[in-house]
Amino acid sequence: MAKLLKWLKRNLKGNVKETLEETIKHLITLKPPKCNSEALKSSLRDLMKNDKAIRKEYESLNMWLNADVSEKVKNKRLRVIDKDNRAVFKKVRVVQYNISYGTQTQTQNSNSTVKEVQVVPTNDKELQESDEEQAVPTNDKESQESEEVQAVPANDKESQESDEEQAVSTNDKESQEIDIRSWEVKEEEGKVLVHPSFSRIPQKFSFSPSKQGSYVEPILEHVERALFRFLVKNQEYIPSNIVKEFAIKCHPPRNIDFSDADLLCLLNFIIKNSSLFMVPNSDQTLFHGEYKLKPLDILKSFKTEARNHHAHGITQIEGRWCDEKLQRLSTLSLELVNCLGKFCMDIIHTVF
Repeated sequence: MAKLLKWLKRNLKGNVKETLEETIKHLITLKPPKCNSEALKSSLRDLMKNDKAIRKEYESLNMWLNADVSEKVKNKRLRVIDKDNRAVFKKVRVVQYNISYGTQTQTQNSNSTVKEVQVVPTNDKELQESDEEQAVPTNDKESQESEEVQAVPANDKESQESDEEQAVSTNDKESQEIDIRSWEVKEEEGKVLVHPSFSRIPQKFSFSPSKQGSYVEPILEHVERALFRFLVKNQEYIPSNIVKEFAIKCHPPRNIDFSDADLLCLLNFIIKNSSLFMVPNSDQTLFHGEYKLKPLDILKSFKTEARNHHAHGITQIEGRWCDEKLQRLSTLSLELVNCLGKFCMDIIHTVF
C-alpha cells in the first residue's frame, strides 16, 4: 500500500481523465505496483484524505471518489443469512428476579447473583442491647482504672489528658488507614461494603432500600426481555457461528440458543456485533428512534450506568439508588427499549 501511494504521488499529475473510470483505466496502463482497480481507488481515497495539497489540486477526482463511496453504501443492504446457517434463539425463556427487602439483600436471576453485605441491627432490641454494652464497663478492672483517673491531681490530670489525646489521634489515624485498606481488600473479593468516605456528596433518597429493589428489578427484567426479543425478531441477520463463538467465550459459557443468557450477556453480544444490524454510514439499520444510527451510545450508557451500577455500585446506608440515579435509570431504559423496536410500547406501558 505504501509503494502504491508513492507511485500515485509521482504519476498522478497529467493522468486524470474526464471520469473516474477513465482515470483508473489509464493509471492501470502505466503498470502501478498493484494492477487492481479497487486497490487504486482505495489508495486514491487515502491519498486525498491525508494530503491536503493533493486534495485541493485534484478536487474533481476527490469528488468522484466520494460519490463512488456514497453509491456503494446506498446500494449496500443488510446481509440475510440462509436458514441452515442462521442463529436460532429459544422463543421462551425463564427469567427470575427476586426483589430484595430489608438491609440484607440477595438479588438473583437465573444466571447471576449479586450480594449486598451490610451489618445493621435488625430491630430495636438489638440496638438497645448494643447501647447497653457500650455504656457498661466490661469488667471491674476498667471501673477501677476510671476511679484511679479521677483521683489524679489536676496538673497530672491535664498532662495525662494531653498525652491520651495525642495517643488517641495517632491510633485513630492508624485505625482509619487499616480500615481503608481492609475495605479495599474486601472490595476486591467481590463484597459491596459501605465506607464513610463515600457519603460526602449529599444525595436524596426518597425510597427505602427495599422499595428501591421493587422499583429497579422490574425495569431491568423488561429491558432484558426487550433485548432478547430484538435478537429473536432479527435472527435472520445473525450467523449461528458468531453466536456459538460468543457463547463459548462467556463466563460461564452460555447455551447457543441464549436460553440462559442474562442482561449483561445480551448487552455485550449486541454491542460487539452491532454491525450485523446496521450498515455504517447509511440509513440501513434495524434500530429505531433517536439512536437508530448510533445505538452503541445508548447500549453502552445503559450497561455502565444501569446494569453495572446495580451489580457493583457502592451501597450506602440509604441504599444504592438515590433519586437522581433512579431517574437516570428510567430515562435510559425508555431510550434503550425505544431503540430496540416496535414492540417497545407494550413493555413501556407494563413497566411505567
